[in-house]
Amino acid sequence: PVLGFLPAMKVMSVLGVLCFPFATYWLAAELPLKRVARATAMVASCGFLFTQFPNLGGNIPSTLGGEFAYGISMTLSVAYLASVLRAMRNPLGLGATVLPTLLLTATALSHTITTIAVVLGVAPLLLDLRARRPILISWIVGFMLTGFWSVPFVLRTGYMWAPFPDPVAWTPHVLPLLVALVLPVGIAGAWALRKSRPAQVVGWTGAVCLAAAAFPQDAFYSLRFMPYWYLTVFLFAGAAAGLALERAVEKRSAAHGIGAILLMALALAGTARWGVLDRWAEHEFGGLESAPSWPAVEGLIDTLRSLPPGRVYWEDDASLFSRLGSRNLLTLLPYWVPEHDLLGGLWVESSPTAGVSRGLDARTGRGAEGAEADAMWAAALDEMGALGVGYFIAVRPSSVERLVAMPGVTPLATTGPFAVLGIPHQPLVQAPPGEPVARDVFVSDSGVRFRAMAVGRPHRVAVSYFPNWQVEGGTDLRADGTMMSVVPTEEDVVLRFGRTGTDVAGWLLTLFGVVVFLRSEEHTSELQSPDHLVC
Repeated sequence: PVLGFLPAMKVMSVLGVLCFPFATYWLAAELPLKRVARATAMVASCGFLFTQFPNLGGNIPSTLGGEFAYGISMTLSVAYLASVLRAMRNPLGLGATVLPTLLLTATALSHTITTIAVVLGVAPLLLDLRARRPILISWIVGFMLTGFWSVPFVLRTGYMWAPFPDPVAWTPHVLPLLVALVLPVGIAGAWALRKSRPAQVVGWTGAVCLAAAAFPQDAFYSLRFMPYWYLTVFLFAGAAAGLALERAVEKRSAAHGIGAILLMALALAGTARWGVLDRWAEHEFGGLESAPSWPAVEGLIDTLRSLPPGRVYWEDDASLFSRLGSRNLLTLLPYWVPEHDLLGGLWVESSPTAGVSRGLDARTGRGAEGAEADAMWAAALDEMGALGVGYFIAVRPSSVERLVAMPGVTPLATTGPFAVLGIPHQPLVQAPPGEPVARDVFVSDSGVRFRAMAVGRPHRVAVSYFPNWQVEGGTDLRADGTMMSVVPTEEDVVLRFGRTGTDVAGWLLTLFGVVVFLRSEEHTSELQSPDHLVC
């Protein structure tokens, strides 16, 4: 309400990076380190933010590339780790269970990989009686508090699409150049703190995440555990520099002071990329409307606004779209033209139809020639038409030339690099062959409405199936491939995306978690009473 949607989105997307130093300072304070070493550990930890990988999460390049949820969750998870170490030091202190529970809940609601990472990290502390209660409460009550999201997530995993068909090698990510340079200093810091139980926990977290990153990348992208390994190296390197600096002051030794400065310079070597990241940030956050390529995008938007409503798909060209402002540029089209929904964007991220869309991307983006290209485009047109796509945006001249020569394809407009083509397609609501077609079809973000002219016969609806779809004026709503079908019992049929028993169970678990959480705090207050302490 204060900033507006787009500025608020940008501010929120960098929040993980902005709060990261505060979380690492808290963690360094729990190792425990004195004030100077805490500060150097925090500053060196920020060197992690400048590592070069753009897709694992947590650092600046990943955030600029769109992985801001991971960055937010990683900062929260570091704070969770610090809160558990604090609770172990003072198990009856104020917030000994409150902070770990709330921080783990927030971590889990932001990202899954980060949650697994810190749960694995603190698991050995279950052997310590001082930490057992805060950890178990944070795990159990934290899961309950996330129930409104986690229960549907767990019970609906069968509707996910596995997006990792090509595993990425683990070995090259173990020691990228910057981490390899900092590692000896990190080992020195870990050795200096080897007798500290909190430091052992931090070291264990980094080591177990390094091992977890080697797991097969079938169910999830396991390499995304790797940032915790990098962070551990930088944190211990900063601690080593701080301890050396403290020793230099204590001994009044110039040599120790110079050594400490060199260690810090090494840990922060990656910040030399600031100029590159600054330009990248300007590109990613500068706004499409301010880019030189905006007139071409605006022309496409105006063209679609002039056309009747219909589903849109496009030819994938990563190089072109990146030059125009975003690799995923056209997934933003409904922001400007909501009457044109897409086969892409959220379809790719949140439904089984993602596999269909990805497959089309792979085939239409490979640049085939000759008879192979003709066969490929003929099959792609049939598949798009079956999915209700009425408009196709071609960007390669060779593709436009082949497509306009195919039966039923109509060139509608050309604007900048985009050629908008009308293609043969089935209606979004399709009656059985030989039956009258459905009328007054309307598809929105959360509903489908149509008038059935063939009551009692199954109709195919070109919208991704999910168990939350509910029907009025019909029955037998079920999956039809990745889409769905329904049998109208009345002329007016309405499908709505609503709540199911799974969603209700999740919300009940959250409400129960709130009650348990409040009761656990009352119990903690009783434990803190003078009579109990005397006893």
